[in-house]
Amino acid sequence: MLGNFVPLLQVHFGRRDADPPNERHRTGINHPADGVIISVPGENLGIKLIALDLDGTVLRVDQTIHPSLIAAFASAHQHGITLTIATGRAFQSTKRIIAPFAFPGPLICSNGSQVLNHGHETIGTEFLEKDTQEFLLNYAKEHDIHVSAYAEEGISTLQDSEWLTKYKQLVRGIEIPILGYEALRVKPLFKIVLICPEPEVQLHRQKLCFLEETKAAQLTESGPEYLEILPCNANKGNGLAKLAQYLDLDRSEIAAIGDYRNDIEMLEWVGTAGAVENALPEVKSLAQIVVKSNEEGGVAEFIDHCIRLNSGN
Repeated sequence: MLGNFVPLLQVHFGRRDADPPNERHRTGINHPADGVIISVPGENLGIKLIALDLDGTVLRVDQTIHPSLIAAFASAHQHGITLTIATGRAFQSTKRIIAPFAFPGPLICSNGSQVLNHGHETIGTEFLEKDTQEFLLNYAKEHDIHVSAYAEEGISTLQDSEWLTKYKQLVRGIEIPILGYEALRVKPLFKIVLICPEPEVQLHRQKLCFLEETKAAQLTESGPEYLEILPCNANKGNGLAKLAQYLDLDRSEIAAIGDYRNDIEMLEWVGTAGAVENALPEVKSLAQIVVKSNEEGGVAEFIDHCIRLNSGN
């Protein structure tokens, strides 16, 4: 247990241009101040923030963390580095997952659709367009696909299914009410997850690719059975850019590590990218360093790598 460990947050007055993946992500962000600080290109600013994916990266298969990570988190704090979780999980599920190791840093949840500061106050949101939302709910009903709908108050679904039982285990017993079509149709949603067998995920992704082509939404995968449909400006990269602006950080001061397709934009955007050994090949190809697997505590190795980069070793 970390006890009273609280990481130092690098919050300043003023706002540095974090050079986001695209400009449209700025909608819905609350800045601590209106001043603008522009960083000098090529300036070596050191790593001040590390974004950590949860499932498959920080978490082992049994949803616990490797013991070495506790010391690594404390070491990051001692070296003035803030840690943030960047996950596809809802805030409610994320909060329950991180509670045993007392992780009080900022959070990027729902694959970037919700960004929260160190006090877990929401500082940035993205919501699906209503017509896109209605189309997806109808599509799921028509094809008998289980839906997990993510909103600010938590996760809900259209109907009961065997996938709901499995999903409740993944989210550590968080209540998932069955609301039905009419209730979900009008609820502001961060994202919709279609849950089905792995071969069907790719089939439905092909059928829904027009949503990306028309900029109605973007598609990603957070696991073999999870097809996620997000607002067109929502991904972990844009979510991290929002947090960077709030904390007055340049992208060169940020590192990130992940394992799956929903980590790609984040790893493309940061100054220092890492991947765990169990990551997909396309994720590893973006990494400047590949560390041990999630089961072996690879995140601790990545944090140590960042600390050594800061010290010039």
